[in-house]
Amino acid sequence: MRPVYRQRPIMLPVRLAVLLLLALALGTVSIARLRAAPATEVIHRAAGKHELRSQTTLPFQPLEELQEPETEFASCFDKYSWIQPALETFYAPAWAAANESTQTTEEALAALRGIMWGKYHPGMDEVVLRHNKSTGRVDMEVIEVSKPNQEHKKRCMLGLLADAVQRYSAELAQLLGDRTLRLIVETEDFAVVFRGQHWKLPAFAMCTDNTHSDIPVPDFTFSCYPEARYRNSSWPAIQDLLQRKSDMVGWHERDPEIFHRSNWKVGPRQGLMPLLQSYGNGSAGVSAEEAFGAGLDIRDTGFVTVSKGRAHGKHNEFVWLDGQCDHKYLIHTAGFSYSAGLKYKLACGSIVFKFHSQFTEFYEPALQDDVHVVQLLATPKGVDVEHFKANTAPRIRAVVSRTINATEQPPIARQGQAFVREQLTTEALHCYWLGALQRYAELYFLPRTAKQLEMEAGSGQRAAGAVDGAR
Repeated sequence: MRPVYRQRPIMLPVRLAVLLLLALALGTVSIARLRAAPATEVIHRAAGKHELRSQTTLPFQPLEELQEPETEFASCFDKYSWIQPALETFYAPAWAAANESTQTTEEALAALRGIMWGKYHPGMDEVVLRHNKSTGRVDMEVIEVSKPNQEHKKRCMLGLLADAVQRYSAELAQLLGDRTLRLIVETEDFAVVFRGQHWKLPAFAMCTDNTHSDIPVPDFTFSCYPEARYRNSSWPAIQDLLQRKSDMVGWHERDPEIFHRSNWKVGPRQGLMPLLQSYGNGSAGVSAEEAFGAGLDIRDTGFVTVSKGRAHGKHNEFVWLDGQCDHKYLIHTAGFSYSAGLKYKLACGSIVFKFHSQFTEFYEPALQDDVHVVQLLATPKGVDVEHFKANTAPRIRAVVSRTINATEQPPIARQGQAFVREQLTTEALHCYWLGALQRYAELYFLPRTAKQLEMEAGSGQRAAGAVDGAR
């Protein structure tokens, strides 16, 4: 059954139908039906103590058949063991907000639909999931709430979700029963639901941060990434390309310079890149080789625009994603918001110096310092210069000194590459979506929040007191 797309009549009178994927009968093993616990039990669970079985999910290729073999629900969770802890982390703020909320589910949905950034309505869609008894499958309907800033972001994010619904239709059918589930998927680069608003429901977004309760899900780049300029820009295609490039260029043959290309006018790059450049041109008083143990190959590429699904403004310093795989060391930083480039750097099998970002993608809680990446401190607009000189530069130098002359790929590079190859598969992404929907359903169908029960109890006590006083 193809997901049905339509625009919300009140806000956008023009109706349009967009077809996505045929829902194939997949999955031979069903999960135990999610049963709602009594409200008094559910709402008093600590945010990190929910026992909700989750699964994993992977990248979507629009209008192509799923190419990976199905795995049973239990083995899916076991296979991608990082998903459950990641979802626990992301849903903790959502549960904390829900426990303080006085909203009904419908009031929460209305609040989400009405979010504004000044005079701008961030792009978002309402996804409706229903069990179709005649087919035994779950139907997916998409209602456009507001237009996305880039159409391909909407198409590719929702396409991946449609694939997840197709893949795990049997599990979702048992979850829903006769009920309808509605969720808001926003297609901007930032989260939209502030924790302090105490809304009952979160939105689903490309990233989240410490001030929002949005649930991060796989972004559009897992299905399409026009900025990369490849004819096939899906994550499976590019990941395969980067893996093959990495396999062909031995560690001892890679360039030793620390490499980076990006727009320097946003995020931590505003302060970090000019500071690094000062080591490269000698104005820092010491050379890059003295400070970091290796030279620098860093360039400002400016901002890349996308129109009608095609990238424009190719800069002279542009380097193809697989060109990164020529280098032993890569720098990753946040951009204007999160930066989708992290997984591509890891896929090259290089050592990634990952500067801290306030924005978090869905898989980042699984990445460990000195295991998959080298974590380094940064601020929203740069770095603390004194801390950088006293701590960051020496740490970079220590990593470089023990790996630059290695004959084989160092463990950090190998383990980071293995993570994206084995744990960010299409199956894993679909399963992540399933786990996210299961947890969301627990919030969505919650009869009363903790705050509502507290208010009802207070009203009951006052009423009882009034009766006693009248006797």
